[in-house]
Amino acid sequence: MKSQDDAKKQNAPRRTGLEMNCHRCGRALPLLHPHIMVERMDENENLICEWCYEEYYASKNKD
Repeated sequence: MKSQDDAKKQNAPRRTGLEMNCHRCGRALPLLHPHIMVERMDENENLICEWCYEEYYASKNKD
């Protein structure tokens, strides 16, 4: 079992060269596929991560 895990790690893709960060907290945004990324945006259409998106809408719903 351990050798299978090691093989998966060795075959894991290296950096794709495309790296986007959250506009609010700076976290790296995850890529679903080399050409597809999760897109969440704030009120100014800046890319933000899922955590900041949840905070943004949680605070908006309180108002």
